Amino acid sequence: MKKTTIVVLLFSFVSLISACSGKGNQYKEELILALENDTVPQQYRFEGALDYNLNLTGIQQQLSGTDQKLPLLQSFEKSRIEFAGKTDLEQTKLEADIQFESGDFALSIPFLIQDERMYFHIPMVNVQDEYMAVPLDASARDRSVDATSVIKNLLKEIVQEINGKWFEADENTGNSAEEHTKTTISIEISKKSWLSIMLDLKGALPDLLAILTDEQWISEEQADTLEQLLTSDEMIDFVKNIKLTKPGQLAFTIDEEHQIYGIQLQLYLNVDGEEQYIDFHYDLSDFNQPPAFDKQVPEQIIRYEDLLKFIQP
Repeated sequence: MKKTTIVVLLFSFVSLISACSGKGNQYKEELILALENDTVPQQYRFEGALDYNLNLTGIQQQLSGTDQKLPLLQSFEKSRIEFAGKTDLEQTKLEADIQFESGDFALSIPFLIQDERMYFHIPMVNVQDEYMAVPLDASARDRSVDATSVIKNLLKEIVQEINGKWFEADENTGNSAEEHTKTTISIEISKKSWLSIMLDLKGALPDLLAILTDEQWISEEQADTLEQLLTSDEMIDFVKNIKLTKPGQLAFTIDEEHQIYGIQLQLYLNVDGEEQYIDFHYDLSDFNQPPAFDKQVPEQIIRYEDLLKFIQP
């Protein structure tokens, strides 16, 4: 083969790789713009679900270095959690229903945030029409009602660290002339990208923990514990031993105005010969359309302050 032919082939190959990487970086930048978008809808509906089959006991044993088994973990190793609700940031109000299923066990929890209190009903704890009432200061109330903003900040830190070559995009036109054109930008999670993405995410860990502590979702002590766990040799070995049984993805559906309409995570794993999976989706709709709330402040409540009197010595 002539030298000129070899040079042309090499140049073509390098150009192809560069073009793919350039497209991926473009999709990455578009996604970061969506995650940085400060134009937050004041009202919206949300719904989602988490299906998982995870050997939680095995994970706990490997990370702790012990053979101890926790029965509670074993009970919830294959479960489904569904949630749906609506929120109005102008009223600082949120209502939701959460469904949990694991084997023969099922639980339904109605949930309401209004008037600086969080109300929820747990069937095995509360009698019919009775709710727990937990006071929220203004800051905690706002964080709870607008959790989507915190999630976007966390995801932005993750996306920024991942190499652009793993990003892909599919355009999905809306169903009617009034709908926005939506694009799904996905991050490939496959055998070839898994370790690269995990190493990239290690760089995002300090900023992720800083966001969680700043938003008071976790304490500084808990952040330190998490950092030690997630950067430990045991965790690194655990991640290296994970094999992917088929490609998964972290995907975002956005429109031309960089509003996010959906988030999806799919992981299909083989850990020590055992197949496991995570399948999660979170969808938003009815932006800036005042919702018709169904739940009212319950009349029969157990105040958190009163409950503490029985718990504390």
